[in-house]
Amino acid sequence: MKNGVNILEETIGNTIIYATQGTGYLFEIEIGIVQINISNLNIVGIYFLTGQATNKGCFLFEAKPSVITPTDPVADGGLWNSTMKNINILGFNGNGIYLKGGTASGQSASFVPNQFNIFENVRVFKNNDTNFSLFSNALKMTGQVGQHSFINCQFDGYTKTTNDVKTYDKWINVSIENTTNNYMSSAVVTFLNCTIQDSDYGVRINYAENITFDNCWFENLGVAITVIGNIESSKSINILNNRFANASGFGSLLAPNNIKAGQCISVNKSVVNIYNNYVTASDPNGVDNGSAFVLGFQDNGGINCHNNTFRNDNPKLSKTFGIMQSVIIATTINCKSNKLVFIGQPIPPIPPVVPIPTVKNIISAINAGEILNIRANGITITFDNTGNIFLTNRTTFSLSNGEIASFKKIDIGTNNETYQLLSFTKTTP
Repeated sequence: MKNGVNILEETIGNTIIYATQGTGYLFEIEIGIVQINISNLNIVGIYFLTGQATNKGCFLFEAKPSVITPTDPVADGGLWNSTMKNINILGFNGNGIYLKGGTASGQSASFVPNQFNIFENVRVFKNNDTNFSLFSNALKMTGQVGQHSFINCQFDGYTKTTNDVKTYDKWINVSIENTTNNYMSSAVVTFLNCTIQDSDYGVRINYAENITFDNCWFENLGVAITVIGNIESSKSINILNNRFANASGFGSLLAPNNIKAGQCISVNKSVVNIYNNYVTASDPNGVDNGSAFVLGFQDNGGINCHNNTFRNDNPKLSKTFGIMQSVIIATTINCKSNKLVFIGQPIPPIPPVVPIPTVKNIISAINAGEILNIRANGITITFDNTGNIFLTNRTTFSLSNGEIASFKKIDIGTNNETYQLLSFTKTTP
């Protein structure tokens, strides 16, 4: 597809494009900056001559620079300022839509993003549930993909029913991943009023920033959203106002061949905001006890979780683990963006002859006016006021095992970072 191409058909039902057999992609773009508009298409990967699904993918938007010469060492490329609207994609064993940005090396990588694009009412239905040799996704993003909006789109897995037993797609519907530490990750991508369903994994994000799911529908999933930071932390991942239905270990659905002890949201080495979501299941009492709403692993930057609601206020649906993070005692403790921190000693523990350090400084990415809660975990913690901790009229303050204190960040002092003791809960003799 060349720059300036417009494919504008009459209605979504009147124009059908069939793929041939083979590999590769049905649509690709030329080098350089490409601006296109496509609307009102049914694109089918079932080869009409044989009735077999093709191993092709549908759309590959691979950003490639225009020809680089010694006098022009940096050239732009990628899908820019384009729209796709009212499109169905079904029957493909390969990726439905692959946005592959930032493929050039070195400095020129920043000149080959996919950016400023809108996808509206685009629906991708995967065809294959177990062919791991393809590892296909309904939507895939790698490299620099920025300023994208997906509005009222759908990214579905695959469902097979045998004797009333359902087997769902065993791979990922939406994959957003950067595999190199070149700071050319996907960022500023919004999914608004979208649907993601029928798969072991709905969304997987690995090293991305400012990815937002707002008022979306997640249904029939083992793990609805996975956020990790294997190369670099994923940050400002916003999961807001969504509906999760049978989206943690498939809820109470009969799906024995799929994930049963799952989560709506799984977080590892990342910063995620989880607000105002609703969680339900066909039978809340039949939900697997190993499932959870949020599962956080250690070394997260911060999981902020507020104002979420659950059908019948059922504790099985609302279970969380790992929002609290553990920190090893030290003179300076780094709490990152976490709001609830347990401070303990290393494993193996510090030998008795070595005194436990006094905490003199707190480092945190929370903002002034926010509250940090610190709990002593198996040790006695002593704070003093010689660093950036303000204890009002005290020079030192201690928490015994199980006691908790709240500190408010104030933007004064060294590096505009002071933590004032606000309140505490201590055991009575």
